[in-house]
Amino acid sequence: MNRSFEIVQLDCLNPHHADAILNLLSEYADDPAIGRPGINEEVKSRLIGEMAKRPSVVAMLAFTSDHLESTAAVGAVICIESFSTFSAKSVINIHDLMVAKNYRGKGVGRRLLAAVEEMARTRNCSKITLEVFETNAAAKILYHRFGFQSPEADKEMGQTLFLAKPIEKA
Repeated sequence: MNRSFEIVQLDCLNPHHADAILNLLSEYADDPAIGRPGINEEVKSRLIGEMAKRPSVVAMLAFTSDHLESTAAVGAVICIESFSTFSAKSVINIHDLMVAKNYRGKGVGRRLLAAVEEMARTRNCSKITLEVFETNAAAKILYHRFGFQSPEADKEMGQTLFLAKPIEKA
C-alpha cells in the first residue's frame, strides 16, 4: 500500500497542530535512540507559546492524507533558521525530526527532509545542518541517503564537534 503524506507548517494557534506536535515530541523524547527520556510537563506546557514567539523557529507536521484535521500526525520536524558568516546567508538547522514508530520506514522522514530542503531553497539558504547521535543507525542512514555528510575540513583540523553547555538558573 502506497501511503501519501501531507506536510503542513505548524500553526501554533491551531489546537490540533499543538496537540499533534506535543504527542510526537513525547514519543520521540522517550525513545532511547535520542539519548534521554522524556520532556517534563512544565516544558510541554510552555513549548508551543515559546515557539510561537520565535519567528526563526519553523515546524512542519506530516499527516496521513486522511488525518489532516486530527491530532494523529505521523511525523514532524522542528527547524531553526540561523546565519552563516562564511556565506552571508541563512542556515536551516534541523533541531528535531521525528516519525511515529508505526510509520518509520514508510517515507515520512524523507518527505519531511524534502520539505525542509524546499524551504531552505526558497529562503536562499547556504545549507541545512543537523546533529545525530552516532548510535542512531536508522537516522544516520536516512540522512546519508538524503545527502547529509560530515563537514569537510582540513585533515589536520579533524572532525567538527557538537558541544553544549547547560545554562543553570542563577
